[in-house]
Amino acid sequence: GGRIRSAGGPEAYDRDVETPVGEEPAEEQPRQMELMPSQSLAETGGLQELQVPGIGKVAVLKGGKEFVGAHGSVKEGVWCDNEGIAHSVAIKTVKVDGSEKCLTTINKEVEILARLPRHPNVVRVIGVRPGVEPVIVEEWMPMTLKDLLNETGPVLRCGEVARISLDVAKGLLHLHENRVTHYDVKPANILLDESHNAKLADFSCSVFKVSSLIDAAQHGTLGYM
Repeated sequence: GGRIRSAGGPEAYDRDVETPVGEEPAEEQPRQMELMPSQSLAETGGLQELQVPGIGKVAVLKGGKEFVGAHGSVKEGVWCDNEGIAHSVAIKTVKVDGSEKCLTTINKEVEILARLPRHPNVVRVIGVRPGVEPVIVEEWMPMTLKDLLNETGPVLRCGEVARISLDVAKGLLHLHENRVTHYDVKPANILLDESHNAKLADFSCSVFKVSSLIDAAQHGTLGYM
């Protein structure tokens, strides 16, 4: 593993970086999208990286946050851009004990995210890697709507409810305009930034436009369908 240090200031930190499992041969790739960091970090101290086509080095932070879902796990990590600057990211991979179904589901999510245009109310995807060890690298968001409700209680101010609802509606409209049905919109899949702007995430239940309502009953989380 290596170390990662911030450039200083009140939020400075010094953290270990794990050596991720599995690597692809390093290959010169064009960058997938413009760099729009929410946080810039300085020297990476020699990362042991996981290669993701189009973006290069990605590594998991030791002691960082981790969330385990039905099909994959999401870990707090760092992405190093072409200039050697590191940025906070979320790294989604198949669970260690994941089944063939988990692998298929994550690869389906990779396919959808790779084809979906950017939108301010859909989580920004920095890079994807399909295959037997699929990886999805997304911008790091500090909380979900579920986290916020757990902190503040089940009641939010009317203005905040309206703003979050509008953000979610805009995100869904973007998905539908691109023939994607989410099928699992719930508080845990609505990410919030520091200003509580909302973005849709987790497309593991999503599909490109389905042909009938019967298909819809096979996706999503009971209670939110």
